[in-house]
Amino acid sequence: AAEEEPRCSTQGYPSDCCAQCGALRGSERAPKLRVCTRCKPAGERAARYCSTHCSHAHWPLHKPVCKALRAELAGGEADM
Repeated sequence: AAEEEPRCSTQGYPSDCCAQCGALRGSERAPKLRVCTRCKPAGERAARYCSTHCSHAHWPLHKPVCKALRAELAGGEADM
């Protein structure tokens, strides 16, 4: 049986894991993680993804969190 790649919890947005599938940064699936460009200014709190597919699949869940992060950074309401 093939060994499964280690995964992170997808609770919150750990900076070393894909927010959708939990793939660890540096693993075969996620050699690099891409940061959500909308909430990138939030630094370590921004969502990271191993692929465009994971980013798009996670968007319905991430959208309100992303909006809140941007509003917090802007000190008010964020536009969508």
